[in-house]
Amino acid sequence: MEGLEGAASQFGLISALRTGNAIVDMAICMLIPLLFGGIGTIMKESSPMLKWLLNKWQTRNQVTRVIAYEKRTNSWGYSFGTSSSQDNLLQSAILLYLSKHTPD
Repeated sequence: MEGLEGAASQFGLISALRTGNAIVDMAICMLIPLLFGGIGTIMKESSPMLKWLLNKWQTRNQVTRVIAYEKRTNSWGYSFGTSSSQDNLLQSAILLYLSKHTPD
């Protein structure tokens, strides 16, 4: 963006668009910075959207699996629910099942 918003490129474009008419030249000189600022703003605003679309396109056939468990404790440190060894066994069983039954 620095190349489009630089003063040297604006002055070069202004001198190249010289018409000979003072009013038209003045209007062009006043509109060139607005044009360059608008182009920079549009490119800056559309950049996250383009990155998001590119990411969606690249990961369209990718599957992400998340297996998590929740351990609840009270303010004294006591945990409620199943023991951690049972949770570990359940997670291993789910992982084995999912690795065997992959989506097509």
